[in-house]
Amino acid sequence: ERVELTSSSLSQRRELASSHKNIGLILHDKGDTEGSIRELETALEIQNSILNNEKDDKEEPQPTTTTLEEDDKKNDINNTPLSFSLEVANTHLNLAEVLCVVNRLQEALDHADLARKIQFQEMTKQKQQQNHKQRLQLSSLSPTIEVRKSYRKRLSTTVSFSSETTTSSSSSSSSTDTVTKSHKFLLAKTYSIIGEIFSRAGNYKMALDYHSLGCEIYTKYCPKTITYSCSASNVGLILYKMGKFESAYQQYLKPALEVEKTAIPNTLDLADSYSNVGEVLFRLERYDEALSNFQRALELKSIYDKDSLNLCKTHGDIGWTYHRLGNEEEKAQEHFSRAIDLEEHLIPNSDHLAQTYLMLVCSLKAQNKDATQWEDKMN
Repeated sequence: ERVELTSSSLSQRRELASSHKNIGLILHDKGDTEGSIRELETALEIQNSILNNEKDDKEEPQPTTTTLEEDDKKNDINNTPLSFSLEVANTHLNLAEVLCVVNRLQEALDHADLARKIQFQEMTKQKQQQNHKQRLQLSSLSPTIEVRKSYRKRLSTTVSFSSETTTSSSSSSSSTDTVTKSHKFLLAKTYSIIGEIFSRAGNYKMALDYHSLGCEIYTKYCPKTITYSCSASNVGLILYKMGKFESAYQQYLKPALEVEKTAIPNTLDLADSYSNVGEVLFRLERYDEALSNFQRALELKSIYDKDSLNLCKTHGDIGWTYHRLGNEEEKAQEHFSRAIDLEEHLIPNSDHLAQTYLMLVCSLKAQNKDATQWEDKMN
């Protein structure tokens, strides 16, 4: 038997779902992925029960209506508040993100796809509501306009509307634009998450398709923001993995870096972007430019991420770039040695450390120096 929900209990259940969701996000930030998944699934269960209850309420018989406004209300596809449906979609996305982290990729994709379906349903609903408002406005005008309703697109040039009608229409348009933008941002987030799922699965073509869709939306609605730069970086890194270095650099990684220089100066995120650009430039054999970006990354990481594997990698990148330049082996060996000092402490007996030993050996042999000590450590 269906439990009847009062407006008060609906509010309480929504708050309860929101609490479970927030706890899930906190647990994810703390690294408790299983706890996070459990809380987010509970939040979804509550939210879906609310949606199902409201759907049942909608399906109950309604009195016959005759007016235009009542008829349009009867035919509305969904009486659930717009923001709540989007909230449910967002919970699906949160869960998809956590599942992706633990490589439960098919489950993650299922939730992301559900979120996308909800968003498209809401966009359809929005268009119907907009059309409904337009019909109401037109029906309240003079009979002359009713006669010419088949030429509505031309009405603005032949009919003089009152200032009150014009103001109302402008306000409605502004509200619709705002809702449209919120839909677009959530849809872009969905595309990005699906792109990350495919990337983790090794399907870079599909990953590129979805990341690009998300980036197109951010480029249109919020260029020169961190949201855009993160999305552009994701596209660039996928292109990098596909070996399309020039496109990765020119179209995505370079513009993203320029945004971040202003938006988030002196941060670890900016340091990582410098490293990404440096790696692409290295692949393009533009070693001087690569070195400049690696050095800027090192400056920031030495402040915000010192004594870390991230810092080790940057020392290695700089060392290998000096080695490729051909006449800077002393500087190359200095950076390899710094990387080794940290790695022997942080990750002894690891493949990554062995690779750094190998790079140092290559640099020493380039100068005909004895590398026996480091070759022994490699073995």
